[in-house]
Amino acid sequence: MLAEPVQSPADHGCDMLLHGTGNDRGSSPTGAGSWSGAAWRGARRFPTTLTLLAALTLGALATGSAVSPLAPELLSRLGFSPSDLWSRDFPRIVTSIAFTWGGLSFYGVLLLTAVCVGLAEWRLRSRGAAETFLVSHLAASLVESLLVALPFLWLGAPWAESFARAADVGPSAGCFGCVGGAVAALPRRAAIPVAIMLALTSFAVATYDPVVPVPFMTRMVSSVAHPIAALCGYAWVRLRRPDLSSRKIREARRP
Repeated sequence: MLAEPVQSPADHGCDMLLHGTGNDRGSSPTGAGSWSGAAWRGARRFPTTLTLLAALTLGALATGSAVSPLAPELLSRLGFSPSDLWSRDFPRIVTSIAFTWGGLSFYGVLLLTAVCVGLAEWRLRSRGAAETFLVSHLAASLVESLLVALPFLWLGAPWAESFARAADVGPSAGCFGCVGGAVAALPRRAAIPVAIMLALTSFAVATYDPVVPVPFMTRMVSSVAHPIAALCGYAWVRLRRPDLSSRKIREARRP
């Protein structure tokens, strides 16, 4: 039998520098390297989520809504209402994304964005999550303005004008759209019930929120936008990524 080569202390030190020890997997003794490496990998893996979180944070710091409710004049200037499309005030569709009602709701929106958009980015990658967020946000705004508010105004519904002029802020529509897009990769038998449950849950969340006193009609605007956005996100991913269907996934996994 051949004798095993004896590793010198210098060689052992080189191996530790190159490959790390078995216990810390390349981290420094203090753990700083491990944390910084994990943070860098997270930033590279979830850029869409982090970009939205950064935009919300900057918006809250600029308006002071990180500690107090958003001022009414800022809401009327930055928020989006269904009637804005008729007056061709298109920038509000975009500016409304980066702001919230403020106070404690700001931190709730941060959590909602991290979970919903992060889930979509994990399932659909960064570009897919960004596309799903924007498409579902825009689609919900268009449907709500042209197919909900406008027809009821023509019909003379007593609440239609208040509904059409109720301004809202926040990325929640795009977030629910991201969840709808993320569940599009599930088998159809599971995805459709999940989408329906998501729509009902979004309605409940929009109509009952004790954190910030939001006007009732604004809650109605949110309760209509959330299920629309979720279904739009689901449909968008199904159309754009037919390879995510359960049948094709099963076929790709077969040897």
